[in-house]
Amino acid sequence: RRLVAGTVMTVVGLVALLVGLFVTPGGTPGLIALGGGGALLLFLGVASVSATVATPVTRFLGWPIAKLFKTPGKLARDNVARAPRRTSSSAAALMIGLSLVTTSLVVGQSVKAHLSDTLDETVTADFIVSNDFDPVTADVATRMSNLNELGAVLTSSEIEVKVGDEVLDAEAITFDKLDELFDIGISSGALPAAGAPGAVLSEGVAADLGVRVGDDLNILFDSGAMRSYVVSAFYTDTTLIESGLLLSRPSVVEATGLSTVDWVAAKTGNGVKVADAQRSLAAAIDDFPQAQLQTSTGYRESIEAEIDQMLSIVNVMLALSIVIALIGIGLTLALSVFERTREIGLLRGVGMSARQVRRMIRWEATLIALFGAVLGVGMGLTFGWGAVMALPDNLVSAVSIPVTRLSVLVLASAIAGLIAALLPARRAARMNVLDAITGR
Repeated sequence: RRLVAGTVMTVVGLVALLVGLFVTPGGTPGLIALGGGGALLLFLGVASVSATVATPVTRFLGWPIAKLFKTPGKLARDNVARAPRRTSSSAAALMIGLSLVTTSLVVGQSVKAHLSDTLDETVTADFIVSNDFDPVTADVATRMSNLNELGAVLTSSEIEVKVGDEVLDAEAITFDKLDELFDIGISSGALPAAGAPGAVLSEGVAADLGVRVGDDLNILFDSGAMRSYVVSAFYTDTTLIESGLLLSRPSVVEATGLSTVDWVAAKTGNGVKVADAQRSLAAAIDDFPQAQLQTSTGYRESIEAEIDQMLSIVNVMLALSIVIALIGIGLTLALSVFERTREIGLLRGVGMSARQVRRMIRWEATLIALFGAVLGVGMGLTFGWGAVMALPDNLVSAVSIPVTRLSVLVLASAIAGLIAALLPARRAARMNVLDAITGR
């Protein structure tokens, strides 16, 4: 009955989670209701099913321990396997904590891998100059354009425009240098000629607006000016330039008086060493302390560092739940030792040493922790896959599994289980043999 009920809850929870991630009925409320409810059912289902699979799984996990540590290892494996409900309930909290940690690791690693692949495949720029989220004066771009050590220089400003009744984010960009520094995946049409009032749209924005290549697009700016742009091309890769609406910069400057830039990308000139170009560029923008110079490698590392920082905050909070789960394993073992007083006394009476008793209890804790870790990592991989598949393609395109970090996580759980069992093992080993056999 437990197996059937757990399987039904697991299947229903998985289906609800997938529907919530990919179908999203009713918008965000539907996503939260289905996704959250599905995840909860999935946890409950796996926790219920785990009691029916605890015996074979722990026997499999405990096989090396039984072989290496002989009698204490074999007894530890048998003790864990013969009480599957106790094993599954003890490992449940650890399973939940590790599944959430694994999910965040898979999503973070996938995002970093996508970013790294995108920079390697689509970016030929050597330098990025920006001020995080604040614009800098356009004089920075002018100085960079005048440097002999630099080749192509691309200037971009992020603005808001109105198209019909919709307010959209747009980039005022210099198209004549775009294809030299970035490959945004032009799917139809061609980039506008230098100075021409053209627009390049992502395929998603073009579909939303219902326009085709060659159509006129009327743009209303914050200044109140309205200009008409010819839709010159569609593009597909919005990973780095994600606004979805690119406008010819000269016409935007003419219509709005735009005098700032959000970022400037540049390429080293022909025959110039990157280090020499970097020194000249740093000297040229030295008068603008708010302008930060990064190489393409440094830019990648800064983005990866931001992702790691966000993951660290999440993982620290989840680590607290894992610590609590390990304390629970220790308490469960302490109660188990109390319940098995006569059994332990009889083992001591027939010749088992105190050292062997300590080993037996410690390996029990290790197996329980490993059981929870295996289930948690398995569920985390499932959740991570679902989250990656549901995220937009400009953020992540494929699942990347951090095998090394997950292996360390499982090993750390096993070691933490050993530590959690120190006090229960010590108490079991110090029992008076006669008192234990008589149950006193």
